[in-house]
Amino acid sequence: MASRRSLLSRPVDLLIVLVFSTFFFIAISIDLFQATSGENIVEEHSLGRVWPPEWVRKLFLQWCEEVDQLLKANPLWYRTLALFSPAVYAPFYVFAIYAFINQREWIKIPGLCWSWGILVTMVAVMTEQFVGEHATKNAALLCVGYVPYILFPLLFSLRLLISPNVFETSGHEKCS
Repeated sequence: MASRRSLLSRPVDLLIVLVFSTFFFIAISIDLFQATSGENIVEEHSLGRVWPPEWVRKLFLQWCEEVDQLLKANPLWYRTLALFSPAVYAPFYVFAIYAFINQREWIKIPGLCWSWGILVTMVAVMTEQFVGEHATKNAALLCVGYVPYILFPLLFSLRLLISPNVFETSGHEKCS
């Protein structure tokens, strides 16, 4: 049996767990709200929804008004992409959190698939954000919100690919 190190003694893995926990909350709140709303998402705020919580909706709508014109317009293609988050990515986040807490090697291939799926999505979204019909008026703030969805998948891929085993093991033992 391979020796397992505490998550607290693995700061990079702890950061991964924290980021995936944040992404999970966003997937089941903001992204679910976006995916199930119609065009002009600002009007959806008054429909008496109980999820996500009102404080999340208010922050989200403020973001739409001040920064994210694409999200405010919420065209069908964007709602379709947003549906992947609660339907596909949220379950992945749960498995990834478990895998990184418990040092499970099987996370490598699903993790790479997630990384590349997010990156492909971000190419389409960022292209629209900067040169499309719904281009942002606040590129700097928009980048603050979206760059983590570019940098983290790249760094996460590097973390998965840097060695044959995702997690350190003692000797020739592997974590399963």
